[in-house]
Parts: sequence; C-alpha cells; structure tokens
Amino acid sequence: MSKQPENNDFSRYTTAIDFWKLQCETQWRHFGAFVLPHTLLMAFLLSKFFEKNPSPLVLRIVAIVGLILSILWLFVHIRGVAWSNFRMKMAKECERRLSEYDFLTGRAEDFSKDKEVNVDADKAKMPWYARIKTNKLTTGLILIFILAYLCMAIHTWL
Repeated sequence: MSKQPENNDFSRYTTAIDFWKLQCETQWRHFGAFVLPHTLLMAFLLSKFFEKNPSPLVLRIVAIVGLILSILWLFVHIRGVAWSNFRMKMAKECERRLSEYDFLTGRAEDFSKDKEVNVDADKAKMPWYARIKTNKLTTGLILIFILAYLCMAIHTWL
C-alpha cells in the first residue's frame, strides 16, 4: 500500500464536500422523481373523487398505488438524509483539521443551531421562519401524502 502525502487534509476536505454536494443533488433528484407522480396521482384521485358516481375500484387501486409509492419515497428519503448527514459529518471532521476554515464548523454550526454569530463585523442569525430543516419538511410532505392515500383508500371501503 502506498503512503499518502503528509498534507492531504485540504484534498480530503474538498472531496468530502464534493460527496456531500453530490448526495444533496441526489436527494433533490429523488424528490423531483417522486413528487411529480404523486401530484398527478393526487390530482387524478381528487378529480375522480368529486365525480357524481366515481368508481370505488379505480379510486381504491390508485390510492393503494399512491400509498405504496409514498412508503417507498419515505424509505428513499430517510436513507438519503442519513447519507447526507454522514457526508456532512465527514466534511466537518476534515474541516476541523484545517484550522483556518469554518465554513461548516464553528460559526457556521452555531448559525445553523439558531445562535447569533459575527461575520465581518455584522451579526447574523437564522430567521425564525427558516429554522425548520428541509429534511423535516420533506418528511412531513411525504406523511401528508401517506395520510391522504390512506384516507382515500379507507373511504372507498366505507
């Protein structure tokens, strides 16, 4: 096994950041790949639901398909969040070795934890309305789809 160069901390850091960015981009692609079919399924279900005599079988099948897709989306999302968190921890670990950087650690970490920080003689603080993490919002959206499909499926059996 060849020995690595003495000072490759910056290289490791940039690689860790690149992997984290790739993971974030992948999560965004997954979101787009799932939200579009769910929007179409939900629009179809709602249009059929409010027809004069909707077919319970069609509603039930579409609701069950939507429910299955929602559960798959939830699993993919949770896995993506775990990978993203892992990649961020790796990048932070690398950044701590580079004493002159604090893009992810130090003030940046304090800012993300709702603490006021100084940046170039100005104070910065996360606005109260931006404190909910996007991962939690996405999880909430998925759970809303699951609940909607469940209600629709149950309603067709009543």
